[in-house]
Amino acid sequence: MKRVVSAGLAVIVLALSAPTLAQRQREMAATARVAPAFRGSERVAVDGRVWRCQGETCTGRVPADARGQERACTRLGLQLERILAFEVAGTPLSQETLTRCNRGRQPG
Repeated sequence: MKRVVSAGLAVIVLALSAPTLAQRQREMAATARVAPAFRGSERVAVDGRVWRCQGETCTGRVPADARGQERACTRLGLQLERILAFEVAGTPLSQETLTRCNRGRQPG
């Protein structure tokens, strides 16, 4: 009986910790070009999503909606020096949106 309960709890914990199919469908792949470039490989967390950065390129996942994409760009920009370009599923954000992504960073 204890094994059945333990196995059941393990299944529940795994189910709750893994992203659901619905969550993954509401996310899209994104790429950011950043400055200055990373010298090695880095990981940056933005809104609970891990971005992998190498050189001047960071890749991660963003919400499918435009507001969530801009929020992800802005929060990534707050952690890094500057976002030079940001694409979601191969489509670049507008220059106006990119400017808003960098608004939290003032030139030093």
